[in-house]
Amino acid sequence: MNMNNTQGYTKVIGIHIPTVHKAILSFLEERRGASQNTAISYKQHIEQFFGYTRGKKLNELNEEDLMFTRQEVVEYRNYLINLMDENGVKKRYSNSSINTKISIVKSLFDFLPNYDYQVNSLVFKLIPLTENNSKPNGFLTWNEMQQIIIKVKNQKNGWEKSIILKLAAQTAIRKNALFNLKRTEILLINNEIPVIKAYDKKGKLDNKPIPIVIYNELMEFIKVHGKGERVFTIRSQATLNNAIAKACEELQISKDRKITFHSFKKGSVDTTQKVFKDVKITQQHANHANPSTTLNIYTDSIHDYKMMPSFLLGQEIDLSKLEEMSKEEIINVIQGLDIGIKAEIGRKINK
Repeated sequence: MNMNNTQGYTKVIGIHIPTVHKAILSFLEERRGASQNTAISYKQHIEQFFGYTRGKKLNELNEEDLMFTRQEVVEYRNYLINLMDENGVKKRYSNSSINTKISIVKSLFDFLPNYDYQVNSLVFKLIPLTENNSKPNGFLTWNEMQQIIIKVKNQKNGWEKSIILKLAAQTAIRKNALFNLKRTEILLINNEIPVIKAYDKKGKLDNKPIPIVIYNELMEFIKVHGKGERVFTIRSQATLNNAIAKACEELQISKDRKITFHSFKKGSVDTTQKVFKDVKITQQHANHANPSTTLNIYTDSIHDYKMMPSFLLGQEIDLSKLEEMSKEEIINVIQGLDIGIKAEIGRKINK
């Protein structure tokens, strides 16, 4: 059921909704007040839980279905731990994701006493799976992101996957907001500037203009495939992670770098900092409330020591060889520079 229609659905069906279902809808409605994407995510996690443990849909649940033992919860978590991806190659969920799934179900059971259900939410209070050994998602350069997008486009359902990745690289909009993007959230301001109107964490509005070439491709995709309110049919990050992993293998990008879908947001933010060299601009692009999050997590910590201030301060940069080079040689050197340096050169020559 579309979360947009939750409230209207409740009013229409009224007392004919099974009471447990009505309680869950109320819980989700509260989460929708914080963020539409949050409510959708919560609903998916709760459906997965009851689907596995009770073999029922939410509208089929009764009061007896709410009685759980700690052992049942542990067994469900073990099921998630051992669940493999669609290719059977690696685990589907990280420890962090599994902790989140259990926590969300616990929050539902914390809520259910509001509807006079005598449930025990403490059985969901498990010792969290360790996350300390999890290597963070790696960074991608701008060129690497473009290369991966080209490779992914040649895969099954590649057009849709490649457009999602293009938007992630271009806008740094989070995955849930992209997965749930609606056609009505793609605007053309003054018939000139395309803008994606996305709702990020806690319902925070994130307006991002995009290049006209990406907008045109997005409109063409909607024309061919757009049947519903949402633009994309892909809902799983795992689907994109598998596509990215395959592309990385073809491009000989090491698995040790742990490149995932989230690497596109990190790559987008990191590229923004390198190009504009302005923390406020980069923070705005990342849609972060705290600039320390932007700098500490979303910009690459691997530096060229020869380019760091503590090494360069007080030293003269020797550019004498430029006088011996031809115009074509200088242009070739510039083309091979970091995108941030090229952007700075572009600003200088276009003043």
